[in-house]
Amino acid sequence: MKSILIFADYFGQWPRWFGMYLESCRANPTVHWCIHTDCPEPEALPPNVTLIRMTFGDYCAHVSRKLGVRFFPQHPYSVCNLRPMFGIIHADLIQGYDYFGWSDIDVIYGNIRSIYDDAVLSHNMISAHAYTCSGHLTLLKNEAWLKEAFLNIHCWRARLEDPAPCEWKHSLDEAHLTAMFAPTPHTRADFSTMTGTFAPETRYFTNNYFAEQWSTPFTPRPWLNGSRSHPDTWFWQNGRIQNIQDGDRTFLYLHLMNFKAPCWIDENLYGRAPTWKQLDDCMKFDLAVLRMAPDNHRVRIDRQGMHLEDALAG
Repeated sequence: MKSILIFADYFGQWPRWFGMYLESCRANPTVHWCIHTDCPEPEALPPNVTLIRMTFGDYCAHVSRKLGVRFFPQHPYSVCNLRPMFGIIHADLIQGYDYFGWSDIDVIYGNIRSIYDDAVLSHNMISAHAYTCSGHLTLLKNEAWLKEAFLNIHCWRARLEDPAPCEWKHSLDEAHLTAMFAPTPHTRADFSTMTGTFAPETRYFTNNYFAEQWSTPFTPRPWLNGSRSHPDTWFWQNGRIQNIQDGDRTFLYLHLMNFKAPCWIDENLYGRAPTWKQLDDCMKFDLAVLRMAPDNHRVRIDRQGMHLEDALAG
């Protein structure tokens, strides 16, 4: 079995759903996570999640030393631009792992190994989107040339030393990496025009796995059945993610982006629908109850938050 370490470095304040994020990590015991953070240690941390607590200033100083830059951004969200460099920044932590990668914390994981099996874990880069490098989950094989791929991005140093936030089209972790690794010449050309990234060597865009995992509802893209109707109710039970619309199909994870607030959303269809931003609290149950009897419950995730149900309800 190929070993995996996922980084989810995060500074600020844990979101209300973070405990449920951790429970979905716990249900994937053969995958490991590492989070550098200034947030307090949460209750009942799973054994496969490591928290490395430090101030954001200390984190920035560490990054600056490892990369030989001055990384002192205005906002912690700029950590996303560091993801292509994680193999260098966290070189000591990834030793012994076959794959390392990154993920957001606004996700609820399903059974990762059931989808990212040994056949998938033979590729150089693994993205949860079909055409772009996914910020909410991307894996890289732990090899030197992949850890150092970011050195070919012409603007990486200037981007990190600019303290101001950047637009998505200038992001290093999604737009620029897509210009290097995308599976089709057309996509690489589109993103190279957008980012100014060099024409990549063949090895960067061969043996990669770009497969749409249908993780993010309410976007302008059609759903997996080709319709504009996206599932608005999802269920998590014992590490399995399903929804109200797609029958017995299970999913790699649910990306909460458009549940928590309108972001990349189809405003014509979903723009006026309520989001968690309008709720006092999106968590409608006590996680301790779920931890005590996981086989007896499932979690329903909808526009009104996360709710605990009797497992027989499904």
